[in-house]
Amino acid sequence: MTTITAQDIVNEDLAALGETLSSELAKMAGGHVLLTGAAGFLGYYLVQALTHFNTTAGPGRKIAVTVFDNLSRGLPGWLEALINSGEVKFEKFDLREPLPNPMPT
Repeated sequence: MTTITAQDIVNEDLAALGETLSSELAKMAGGHVLLTGAAGFLGYYLVQALTHFNTTAGPGRKIAVTVFDNLSRGLPGWLEALINSGEVKFEKFDLREPLPNPMPT
């Protein structure tokens, strides 16, 4: 009997997202994306989809990813690892406040 782990399911989800969104991600290649609520459930998948795309993107085609979150539930380890690796830029920010001027790039 083969044991399926939660990480196996996440990996399958990310592969399916990458395949389903391939044309949209290609259009964003070389651009910059700002995600809010990045430390949450949906934020997890969006950040992972973008950084997964970047692992196979050619030179000049990576999508720059900046994430905002107020960290009301704390900083999850997966996001901390991406921040520390430089794969994403992080700003602790609460969207109930006015947006920073200038916006981070």
